[in-house]
Amino acid sequence: MEDRNVKVNIDNVKMIYDSKNGEVVALNGISLGIKDNEFVCVVGPSGCGKSTLLNIIAGLFPPTSGKITCNGKVVEGTGVERGVVFQQYALFPWLTVRKNIEFGLKINKVPDQDNSGKMRKLTSKEIKQIADKYIKLVQLEEFANSYPKTLSGGMKQRVAIARAYAVNPEILLLDEPFGALDAQTRTQLQSELIQTWEKERKTCLFITHDIEEAIILAERIVIMSARPGRIKEIVDVNIPHPRNQKTKMTDEFLKLKNYVWAQVYEEYLAVRK
Repeated sequence: MEDRNVKVNIDNVKMIYDSKNGEVVALNGISLGIKDNEFVCVVGPSGCGKSTLLNIIAGLFPPTSGKITCNGKVVEGTGVERGVVFQQYALFPWLTVRKNIEFGLKINKVPDQDNSGKMRKLTSKEIKQIADKYIKLVQLEEFANSYPKTLSGGMKQRVAIARAYAVNPEILLLDEPFGALDAQTRTQLQSELIQTWEKERKTCLFITHDIEEAIILAERIVIMSARPGRIKEIVDVNIPHPRNQKTKMTDEFLKLKNYVWAQVYEEYLAVRK
């Protein structure tokens, strides 16, 4: 029986690909429970299956074996309860910031207000109110009517995050969303994301190569082994919030960073053997 506090349960998931050289085991028996409102980061060497795991949770393709449940229901394909943000912004270039954020809201449905159990589409007024809320949350009020081509990389990623939040997903899946950004923009968006999480309290699974980023954001860090991907260790991050640049100078942060780095580097060396 699954723990009711667990939002997403990953049960012995394996993923095997066919290649020219035979079968490639990307994931080999991943089991993990992600609690409601929890922020979990996944780190590990390149090729360890971090993004593969996220894509399976997102329902973009099924695992070879094992299963994933969200609120006790088996994940079979994509669903509005799982919002996804990728490293590439995936914005519609012909739509403004506002229209990009409103896109999912126009096809989303919510319970009818008469408690009949029926679902209905949002009204134009409701869509605008929700879009306004998240445009303000990511601090893009001045750019609401701008097109993606006029925005910086950091602004585009804010739009992507706002669009994911706007449809009110139960879990937010983020695959290295800040990986292509410069250090200053990355640091700023880390701060904004953690502030947004503290306000909205979504369940978050965040893939990253950056150990400092993982410690700043996460309540738990999942360290994955070299391929075939397995969970090597799960580390609790007990550093209190708010976490910021000053946090990175503390002995507690540096000690944890060195420990996690040592575990990841050990797996990196295993890949190179």
